[in-house]
Amino acid sequence: MKNWLFGLPLLASCITVAGTEAPPVLGMIGERVTLPCRYEEGRRWQVSDLRILWQTATDLVVHAQYGVIEENNAQDSRYRNRTSLLVEQISKGDLSLQLDAVNAADGGSYQCIVLKKGLTRFRKVKASHVSLITAANYSLPVISGPAQGEIGLGEEVNLTCSSFGGYPAPAVSWVDCDGRTLPEDAHVDTFSSEPGSGLYNVTSVLQITATRNTSLSCAIFNKSTQERKTSFPWKFLLKPILHHNTPTKFIGAIIIAVLIIFAVGIAIYLWRRSRNNYRVARVTDAFVNHDSAVNWPNRTRNSDVSLDHKFPEAMPNEKEKINIQQDSV
Repeated sequence: MKNWLFGLPLLASCITVAGTEAPPVLGMIGERVTLPCRYEEGRRWQVSDLRILWQTATDLVVHAQYGVIEENNAQDSRYRNRTSLLVEQISKGDLSLQLDAVNAADGGSYQCIVLKKGLTRFRKVKASHVSLITAANYSLPVISGPAQGEIGLGEEVNLTCSSFGGYPAPAVSWVDCDGRTLPEDAHVDTFSSEPGSGLYNVTSVLQITATRNTSLSCAIFNKSTQERKTSFPWKFLLKPILHHNTPTKFIGAIIIAVLIIFAVGIAIYLWRRSRNNYRVARVTDAFVNHDSAVNWPNRTRNSDVSLDHKFPEAMPNEKEKINIQQDSV
């Protein structure tokens, strides 16, 4: 720390104050975060008796406060217009720093230094440390790959898992349908940082052999937030029926055989239909052709009687009637 603060000399070597370490604070990128610092000492002081300095581990001035008045002439430019203390809370011993619009570069160690007015000078009465962990949530990872149903058994398949806008760089893992994590060397992970925001985009490429119908998921783990996001399962749907190495000639032979069977079936059907039509035609001709003899079922043909072509064969009783009529004439 500089030997001059707010225009007053500070002899830091006069009094040694043991520093305290506060638990780490998680700051989400783009949001406001509060870095805690308290000074009690029985409340035997006025707000105007205190000088409060917030600085980084590398002595960059983050915020300076003279009682209720800000003194930020020496403030580092990266923190300008982003810091404040709640003035109404200072009298209660709450010297916490509010940092707005957190960015990835804000992560690190901060120190809260309190100086109290004495008889002749200000002396350091408190020094505490707090670590700020910056983070941003990743988008839900998405898996892309070959079109479903276009994968042949035994083919090499490349699947790509993508997630965006997170911080810090995540841990990527691939999980099969049985919940087993695939080896890390089975996939290649690539991280790219967005200019300005420092947020990461991640892509992970997995190469796997299609040996059976299965499903895979991709998981993104944020070490800072301890959040794990898992993609929807990507399912293998192998090519149906035909093996991808089936010879083209064999496939053509199958198609030709099916066509031949179909043609033979049609020919048999037409032949049977034509034969049935021929039988019906013969029976019909027997009824309408008078020069043809018809064999009637269940009747005995009399070979001694000549058939009259104009009349059907007469019954015995009818023959007697005919003879009587002829004799009378």
